[in-house]
Amino acid sequence: MITYKYVLKEYLPSFRSKAALLMKKNYGLNQDRIAEMLGVSQAEISKYLSGISPKRKLEIDENQVRKFVESRMVGDELESQRKLCAACPKGAETSCLIMVR
Repeated sequence: MITYKYVLKEYLPSFRSKAALLMKKNYGLNQDRIAEMLGVSQAEISKYLSGISPKRKLEIDENQVRKFVESRMVGDELESQRKLCAACPKGAETSCLIMVR
């Protein structure tokens, strides 16, 4: 089982950082809109876009992040959750019951 701590402290910050960069680059979204779509504050998005956060960056498949961003852009929350889980480095080795926004 994937731990809640791993997801919150390691995986999500790395994933959201990559997603924020793609949303800004590919869709030209502002920080407030990206924050709303990823469920974090605008200040956190600012850190992601400037490279300050996260401190520990996990290797996450860019293609999986792109698929997640595409599903968020069309408002498909269920598919977004699936893409988020599919990109998790530990996803293939265990199950995860943590739902995230």
